[in-house]
Amino acid sequence: MTYETMSSTRQELLEDLERRVADHILEPGNEALLRKLICRADNDNEALQISALGTTYRRTGLHFDKRLEPLTSDIHYYYK
Repeated sequence: MTYETMSSTRQELLEDLERRVADHILEPGNEALLRKLICRADNDNEALQISALGTTYRRTGLHFDKRLEPLTSDIHYYYK
């Protein structure tokens, strides 16, 4: 199945895969495998299920974001 003859649903799924790779949410190797599976899916519903494989997130505890800060001896308190 070529990209031109593919349903609009599958085209949107493939475009979403490209966005996830650009946003560093999905590894390029995983994107290639999901792309292949979506293109070979029997129907659009199956393609949607395959696409969901790359978007399952689980909370496993605390998450700390990385950020660069200058080293100082100051103590900073953050209130929310």
